[in-house]
Amino acid sequence: MDSGELRRELGALPALVVRAVGPELHVSVPAIDDTVRLRPDAVLRARRISSPQGDPALELAVRHGEAVLPLILLDDDVVWAPADTASQLDSALPVRISDAPPLVAYSEMERNGLGAARALDGPTADLDAVGATLLLQRCIIAGALRHGLRPVRAVAWWRQLAERLGDDFTLGRFRPDPQWDALLADADRVRPLPPA
Repeated sequence: MDSGELRRELGALPALVVRAVGPELHVSVPAIDDTVRLRPDAVLRARRISSPQGDPALELAVRHGEAVLPLILLDDDVVWAPADTASQLDSALPVRISDAPPLVAYSEMERNGLGAARALDGPTADLDAVGATLLLQRCIIAGALRHGLRPVRAVAWWRQLAERLGDDFTLGRFRPDPQWDALLADADRVRPLPPA
């Protein structure tokens, strides 16, 4: 798409703040205090839809490398596909999370992040389930990074859980990722909530 056409489509969501930054459009979503970064030439399609609650939304098909990824923008949220576990986990054995959602919303990622950070608080915490939660949250956050989002609160809660889980995380090692490391550095400025 060209920049003007994409701007017109984004105009259907009046709460979004759109500005051009070099070849990108930065789409700020004040309700979640984050910004999607779009290259108009990578947006293959834009379609106006409604959310399950009936709110207006814009569904985009965005090229990312060889993949075409879904991205849904609302006035108060953003929805995307989590990254695949193989892109995050350096393991000789394939690891699959059977109940991983195909799409996740920013607001849902933050709720899950806070819940995940508190997952070890119960007296009978299932370490395998907590490890799967840690991996799933990493995949969700990595999916957000593909669209230029910077979910520092969610990654601060992820790190809190990772530190508490420590050597009990048995699914393998996470792949090195400079973009992830930069987000962790940003999360140093966020004070995670204490356990419940």
